[in-house]
Amino acid sequence: MKIFCLANVMLLSAILLFICGCATVAHTDRAQLMMVSEENEVAMGTEAWQQVMASEKLSTDTEKIHTVERIGGNIVKSLGAAANKYPWEFKVIESDTANAFALPGGKVAVYSGLFKYAANDAELAAVIGHEIAHVIARHGAERMSHQLALQVGGAIAAAFMQESQVQNMDLWMQAYGVAANVGAILPYSRKHEYEADYLGLLYMAKAGYDPRAAIAFWNKFSDPSKESALTAFLSTHPMSGSRIQEMNRRMPEAMTYYQQSRRL
Repeated sequence: MKIFCLANVMLLSAILLFICGCATVAHTDRAQLMMVSEENEVAMGTEAWQQVMASEKLSTDTEKIHTVERIGGNIVKSLGAAANKYPWEFKVIESDTANAFALPGGKVAVYSGLFKYAANDAELAAVIGHEIAHVIARHGAERMSHQLALQVGGAIAAAFMQESQVQNMDLWMQAYGVAANVGAILPYSRKHEYEADYLGLLYMAKAGYDPRAAIAFWNKFSDPSKESALTAFLSTHPMSGSRIQEMNRRMPEAMTYYQQSRRL
């Protein structure tokens, strides 16, 4: 009887995971395990964002603020309905840290220290496009789905994800990758980073930013002489020669979008 019941639970879990987990990433068509609604994802991202904003010092440098808002706005506008459904916010955090991150639902932050390494708008667009790609591809919700499925089991996680109210924020934030001190964002998986690299190239190109600037920017992080200064960025965006090679492989497609944007 116990074996039968266990088999039923496992079957129910598999069915629920299949029903709740059918999703694909736009443009790449990669299948995702997805057990959280976009409504809950936006709500969780908004709450986590409020905690981050309350714990960090926001920049008062109007030039930096307007630059990030302009570039972010241009990229979002170029993506149409895929991006316009989110309540986007772009903020600059005052810190010597060279880093950037995104939270579910369209929340993107750039640390002021990153400006030292972005030579122009196009290089900064490479970073912002990469972070926007994490949001559009719902990498945060996908990570939450995987982590919660592991923590509480498929059937329970599937039911938990369907709750209309955001509950147990600590668990959500842990699953998303926000550490106990809120501002420390854990790195995405290699799979997610490669996907954000690729989509980010296309996004910046569609918005009229030369995607070749992304290679110039990311190459800076493979410079051993700058490793200590860029520890924060490298901890959340681990670089490798293969990532740059992959971006170069995708460049012809990105250049097609860039050339189209210049004809508009």
